[in-house]
Amino acid sequence: MPDRSGKTLAVGKLALAAYVLVIHGLLLGAVLRPDLGQRAAAKLRLRPPLQQGDPCHERVHTAYRRADLNAPQNGVVFIGDSLIQGLAVSAVVERAINYGIDGDKAAQVLQRLRDYPSLERARAIVLAVGVNDLGSQSNEQIVNAFAALLEAMPHAVPVIVSSILPKDERIADDVPNANARIRAINRRVQALCARRSSVRFLDVASALTDADANLASTLHEGDGLHLNARGNALWIGALREAVAQIAPRE
Repeated sequence: MPDRSGKTLAVGKLALAAYVLVIHGLLLGAVLRPDLGQRAAAKLRLRPPLQQGDPCHERVHTAYRRADLNAPQNGVVFIGDSLIQGLAVSAVVERAINYGIDGDKAAQVLQRLRDYPSLERARAIVLAVGVNDLGSQSNEQIVNAFAALLEAMPHAVPVIVSSILPKDERIADDVPNANARIRAINRRVQALCARRSSVRFLDVASALTDADANLASTLHEGDGLHLNARGNALWIGALREAVAQIAPRE
């Protein structure tokens, strides 16, 4: 009689070897081309989870979705990362709505846009994001993300894109040449904004830098990234003026 157990074992070994090869291939692809998973998800029309593994992020986003159902007409929507989340947006303009989430990257903001119907009836939208992308994305990828964000924004609504704010690299030194990259990205994003009359690029970064092109030590709270009261006051003043110019009250 044939040795069925031997054949079964051989087949099992072949299946295991194939499985290992597939897993290794996927891991190698993820390292060499981290965008492949995102592209595949887009083609299959899958919706990747926001900040996968971070239940706090999803809870905040869920709360924003609920709040958006009652967002006022002609409100000014602020959306972005922790710099927006920690901003007293009501000091910028009345009927301000804050949709900032700590740690957000441009891709996460892009995903969240579809969940805020109030954007369509907003007086203006303020976008501030990008600094969290520096550690994992190239300049080209970040600029492309901004292009996708602008395309996804309601074209009838004025948009203010705040420049990516500088870092104090003497303290926040996790990304090499961060400020040089930020300046290069800001120039390209400014050129993107210039293509649409309803979009305004707000260069507030220059007002926050010191003689060494770092975020001034007197303007952040000690981590080299997040603005203190004085730094936020400068940003608020610039945002207030930009909103008044691009979306004056009727």
